[in-house]
Amino acid sequence: MEQYLKYGQIVPQCGSLSDVQGQIVPQCGSLSDVQGQIVPQCGSLSDVQGQIVPQCGGLSDVQGQIVPQCGSLSDVQGQIVPQCGSLSDVQGQIVPQCGSLSDVQGQIVPQV
Repeated sequence: MEQYLKYGQIVPQCGSLSDVQGQIVPQCGSLSDVQGQIVPQCGSLSDVQGQIVPQCGGLSDVQGQIVPQCGSLSDVQGQIVPQCGSLSDVQGQIVPQCGSLSDVQGQIVPQV
């Protein structure tokens, strides 16, 4: 899958990309401007404890963090991460492995 470098940001290309109010965001379905935040609209949005989060399946409050529940959650090296398929420790970073991973300009990004 292609990735784009726009305005110095490396972003996964989920379908296509949108430049919304100067932010480059993956366009997963559609976009919503919620309380001044531009967020990808994965299904629907939830305002949980003052945070606007994409609602991928459901939400979990894990150790005081509100996280989208994509499948299940893992506590890896003290980090709570959505478990999208599996997890990889790449150059000391724990990242969800959605498809494969790319090291782009020193950033490890999920290659969706």
